[in-house]
Amino acid sequence: MVYPSFDPGRCDEVYCGETYLGVFGQIHPLVARNYGVDAAFYCAELSFDALFAARGADAVYQPLPKFPAVTRDIAVVCDKAIPVGDLEDCIRRGAKGLLKEVALFDIYTGLGIPAGKKSVAFSLTLRADERSLTAQEADEDVQGILALLEREYQAVLR
Repeated sequence: MVYPSFDPGRCDEVYCGETYLGVFGQIHPLVARNYGVDAAFYCAELSFDALFAARGADAVYQPLPKFPAVTRDIAVVCDKAIPVGDLEDCIRRGAKGLLKEVALFDIYTGLGIPAGKKSVAFSLTLRADERSLTAQEADEDVQGILALLEREYQAVLR
């Protein structure tokens, strides 16, 4: 379809699935100049009824935490053949309910690491939803994680 106020090469129709919502694009420079606009000018003509009808489900959100997180970094040395995903699963199982996130940030083989081994480093984010954590609680959770890594994969703290 042709929209005379829009630059033909810089506009397009907007759809949600098969439902036409309107048009969006750059106003033709000659039209913009007629209105005293001397810069690129963009506009949309959208049907709010169609937009409202096409909206998705109500957004579900998690409220921001009220209490601060504690981060701990761990690096363990293990066999090269052990997949990082297995180590991450073990970390999640070894935590005592305080672990919110685990993120891999380094894999190292080389000087200081025995042949056939690798060093894998993770950043752990710990938080209690109902109170602030103490350093002791965070350390106990990390010790539980390290104990399970050692028991299941012979992964030792670097």
